[in-house]
Amino acid sequence: SGGPNPSNPGKVYMYALMTPSDPTYSEVVRHVRTKVDRPSSGSDKLSASTKVALSAAYDTMKARSLQAQRSRLEARKLTSIAPIRQKVIPIAMQLKQHAMSVAVLLAYLVTGIVFYISPLNTIDEEQWSPTDAFYFAVVTMSTVGYGDLAPATSGAKVFTAGYILVGVAVVFTEAGKLYGAAVNSLGTTCRRLGRAVYHHYSPRAAAEAQAAEERGWETEVGSAKLFYLNHLLPSLVLGISFNVLFSAWVFTQAQPSLSYAEAVWHCWVTSTTVGYGDVALTTHASRLWAAVQILLSVSWLASLLTHVNHTHRLRRHQLQRKEAMERQLSLDLIQSLDALKTGYVSELEYVTGMIIALGAEVAGQRL
Repeated sequence: SGGPNPSNPGKVYMYALMTPSDPTYSEVVRHVRTKVDRPSSGSDKLSASTKVALSAAYDTMKARSLQAQRSRLEARKLTSIAPIRQKVIPIAMQLKQHAMSVAVLLAYLVTGIVFYISPLNTIDEEQWSPTDAFYFAVVTMSTVGYGDLAPATSGAKVFTAGYILVGVAVVFTEAGKLYGAAVNSLGTTCRRLGRAVYHHYSPRAAAEAQAAEERGWETEVGSAKLFYLNHLLPSLVLGISFNVLFSAWVFTQAQPSLSYAEAVWHCWVTSTTVGYGDVALTTHASRLWAAVQILLSVSWLASLLTHVNHTHRLRRHQLQRKEAMERQLSLDLIQSLDALKTGYVSELEYVTGMIIALGAEVAGQRL
């Protein structure tokens, strides 16, 4: 209560054992500092050994105070950057995961541009511009094939034959992966929008679906409409809005002679990879945007079709799980487990039969 007692040097050393978490730590540090700085005179005079002990105790306690302050500052810094790390690290992991896809796509496009602007694809000094070469490379990879550009020489046709195979078999798939990753990163917001819309029109069904999702392995399954809306809405909304409606507006700006209706028709035909070629793109700006739009829209369609199949499979598994969890033991079920027709069901027959009845799969095929 009266602060440190400096009459015994041995007791003074005990102050150095205190930690900054002790309630009286700061008070003791100030008191020791006062004793150290006080002139050694009068009745309160300190011995040399006591003063050395107090100085050592003060130095130790002060160092611990500074270390505690640094620890608190470091903790605050980590706390402040934690939300940023939580957002940045997943993005970095995704970029690392798709780095190969980006490299393959860039290598394919750069190779095509370099070749098609070279003399190997030139007749009568009519050399393609880099924009035309980029446009043709994307049209080839996506199988759109408008027919407005074609290889000029026999050597270019031989090169294009192999270029088509690589683009369709390898690069087009990688482009679809990149687009799918981009849609998934933006899908959370669209899924929330889908839930809000469905909750507005069918609040009871939406509540039941959310409860079933939270319960997980219970037998309740949500509404089929909400299930498909929740999984497919992000890709549909983003794809149609950007690849068709917005891209059509850009085409009208890049080529003023093109009406918005014709541009929408062109964007939709391009997205399906049909490519009739009835809408002619004659300006460099329109062809440059066409290359970008083809990359995005065709990848969107490939990603959407894959996502539809995946969503349908998830729904089928959900319904199978519901059926398996609600199935009751019956005489017919027991008799079906008697694989050897011996009149009774062994433990082995029961276990293997129930695994098969529950829809177990090995390497994607049902047992």
